Amino acid sequence: MLIQKMPWNTELSVTQHHVSSTRWTQNQNAVPAYIRTDWRLAKSFRVGPQNFEVAYTGRSTIGEYGDFRPHYIITPRHFVSLSMNL
Repeated sequence: MLIQKMPWNTELSVTQHHVSSTRWTQNQNAVPAYIRTDWRLAKSFRVGPQNFEVAYTGRSTIGEYGDFRPHYIITPRHFVSLSMNL
């Protein structure tokens, strides 16, 4: 995992997961090994007395993988979030 504070109240993070082949039960087919890369770019700002953060996140950005069961496929996902500190 790499987290880097950037200029202008921005932050960049990149995470890479290396997961080996897993068999949860003896009667189940093994879930193949996979590598998953996630990243996030966020910017903090103020509006009046309130602190906000807007972020763009990419999960599983290098491709699909099976998670927990071989037929449960996780696809790349990208989304924007907005948070406010009360």
